[in-house]
Amino acid sequence: MADRGIKFAKDGKTISSTDPDDYNFWTKYPPLNFLEKKTVTITATPTNYSGTTEVSHSYDFIPMVIGTIQRTSGMTPSSEFQMPCSYFTALPCDFGLFEIVNFNFSILSNKVNITWTASCGVMGYEEGPTVNVTFVAKLYFYLFPLGKSFS
Repeated sequence: MADRGIKFAKDGKTISSTDPDDYNFWTKYPPLNFLEKKTVTITATPTNYSGTTEVSHSYDFIPMVIGTIQRTSGMTPSSEFQMPCSYFTALPCDFGLFEIVNFNFSILSNKVNITWTASCGVMGYEEGPTVNVTFVAKLYFYLFPLGKSFS
């Protein structure tokens, strides 16, 4: 994107500054650049129904990440939902047990950790689904070049 000369300086900063951190918007720096998409498959089994899945990245900064999750096998495939999410889809559970479905992620300096639980339970008792259930997590990595925060 070419610099169109449009700048919006942060409060207390001058429009003549050459530091991109002094601006809320500057056409010299696109506000959001898509870097890449990474996909990982997570399988919940009757004996392994929660955990943390790591997805590494090689950026020298902490990127902005948007994550989605979709059940792809184990029952009828579900719609795609944005993470974090919980209780978004049915699991194959024994009679009388309810679903415990949670997906969340945390962005670290060299990886993204997806924490997940896809289990069945009642009154503090948890067990895995009655069949293997596969989920596909998609992570979309972005560069937000202006500033080190959104303020």
